[in-house]
Amino acid sequence: MNGFERRTQAKKRKILNAARSLFFEKGPSRTPVAEIARRAGVSQVSIYNYFKSKDALLGIVIREHLDSSLAKAEAVLDLEVPFAEKLRRFFALGQGAGSDIADESLENFDWQDSRIQAIYESFVAEKQVPFLMRFVEQGKAEGAIRQDLSNDAVIAYLGANMAIYRDKELLKRGKEYLGSLSHLFFYGLLGK
Repeated sequence: MNGFERRTQAKKRKILNAARSLFFEKGPSRTPVAEIARRAGVSQVSIYNYFKSKDALLGIVIREHLDSSLAKAEAVLDLEVPFAEKLRRFFALGQGAGSDIADESLENFDWQDSRIQAIYESFVAEKQVPFLMRFVEQGKAEGAIRQDLSNDAVIAYLGANMAIYRDKELLKRGKEYLGSLSHLFFYGLLGK
């Protein structure tokens, strides 16, 4: 990469970092492009030249956030530990300090916004469902998930469970609520 390309990439990264910071602080709808430009130390024209629109910038920020969260889950899935321990660690990702799901800054996003929903649905189809299929196959291979359960049914169940986590009020309900959701997922209503 030559000097010009390095400077261009550095400027794009500054813009993305400023946008991410502001989107998470204030929410995308309350973040004007002018404020992103000010924080990044660039002109608004630079933002439009590199990213075409605020929506395109938002899409990149959300995809990077989702990819980062998925990478953490994939790292757990790749561990050489029993499947039950992997499940415990998946839920710890969503409840622990510094986790993406428990991060209160996500409260500033309007998850009902059609732009954000479209990005999320694309992510689910392209990346999350294949990850979940791998997850189910591992669980079946280890005997932790019943062999006779349809993969499609398991994925539908997991998807329904994940819909709970898209509730914009979820983070306001507290750790006891999140813990109850984890228990219901693992053990059902009649479980231990």
